[in-house]
Formats: sequence, structure tokens, C-alpha cells
Amino acid sequence: MTDSPPISALERLIQKLKLPQLPSPLLLPLQARAIHGAQQRLVLLFNHVLMQDRLATERLTGQQGRVILLRWRTFQLCTVVTPAGLFDLVGADDRPDLTISVTDTSPLALVRSALKQETPALHIEGNVQLASDVHWVIGHVRWDIQSDLALIIGDVPAHTLCRWAKGLAAALQQFIALATERMACQDCKDSK
Repeated sequence: MTDSPPISALERLIQKLKLPQLPSPLLLPLQARAIHGAQQRLVLLFNHVLMQDRLATERLTGQQGRVILLRWRTFQLCTVVTPAGLFDLVGADDRPDLTISVTDTSPLALVRSALKQETPALHIEGNVQLASDVHWVIGHVRWDIQSDLALIIGDVPAHTLCRWAKGLAAALQQFIALATERMACQDCKDSK
């Protein structure tokens, strides 16, 4: 039973569309800027969540200057721990003290893990104490989205929106489980 068939089918469909491509000398700088911008925003989100938990930032201050490389498929994010116990983006040329590779290649599997609030399958190598501190942070720090939304749209709309999102997440989780079960049944029928 694999999670890749729906994603593989989607990727094949995108390839069949044969969208026009920009010449690569023009495309590469645009891709690099888009990737760098996405990485910066991801680091800002990490730091925003970390700043809501004083214990997490205190724990990370002991790892100041250490470089962490996060990988998933071809995406890489290389950060350094700041003196404040937060993260700052650094170049991929810096030698990482800790490398965390997400081994699930299927976006569907990652969505399923996120909906269940589980940590995806990881391969970790590098500094043991840094790995321990990062593991603690991942296990204990949670983003309070509702309180952030309440600052923007008010308490009642934020509560309503979060309740609606939880219902949508539960429905999506059921849909993914059903789709995976049906694909497994179809695979069994095809193999007979």
C-alpha cells in the first residue's frame, strides 16, 4: 500500500498539459528569488511560533551558531540558531551541524501526518544535543493560530473560523483515509 498513486497521477497530468516554459536563463533567477522568498517567510513563521514559547527559545539559545539543514525532496532550508534562540536563514554552503531529512516523499502522506498532528518520518544526522533540543521544540511548541487570527479579525470570527477549519480538516482526513483504502483495494484487484 503506497501513498504515491494520486500524486503520481497529478504529476503525470501536469506533464501532459505541456505548459509553455520560459527559456532557462530567464527562469533561473526568478526561481531562485521565489525560493529564497518562500524560505524567508518560512523562517519568519518558525520564529513567530517560537517567540510564543519562552522555554523553547531558552532551550535553543544554548545552540547558538549551530547550522540546521532541513530537506524534503529537492527543497532545502538552511538556518542558523541566533543568540535569541530563534532561526536565521543562511546559505546552503554552510556546513550543517544537524541535517533533518523528511523521508516521506508523498505530499499526501505529509498532509495526513499534519492533520493527525504527527511528526512525519524523518532521517536525522549530526549533533546529538542539537537534535535533542530540536526534537523537544518540535514536540512541545504549537502555533496558536486562533489567538493570532483574533488579533486581526476578532475573537468570535477567529473562533468560528478555527472551528470550521477543524471540521474541514476532519473531513479531509476521512477523505484521504477512504481514498487510500479504495486505492489499496484497486491495487489488490489489479494484482489478481
